Amino acid sequence: MNDNNLNINNMDLYNNKFNIDILIKNINKLDLNTILDTQKLTVDFCINYIMNEEYQCFSEEDIDIFQILKKQKHLKFKDFFD
Repeated sequence: MNDNNLNINNMDLYNNKFNIDILIKNINKLDLNTILDTQKLTVDFCINYIMNEEYQCFSEEDIDIFQILKKQKHLKFKDFFD
């Protein structure tokens, strides 16, 4: 089985790091805050999925850039505007 076809759930996020393609494939069954807390994300992923209202199913998932920067220390504010 190709790794990009891997089906994952929220518990898997706590025990493993997944590539962005796998996260995207499983985005509709994962909690955005759990992804944010457990995975190393890219700016593009954060903009297109984490901050996108289409994927924010719960009020707790109303995530803004400041929450992302707090949890994703490798990302910088300016990267979201380049």
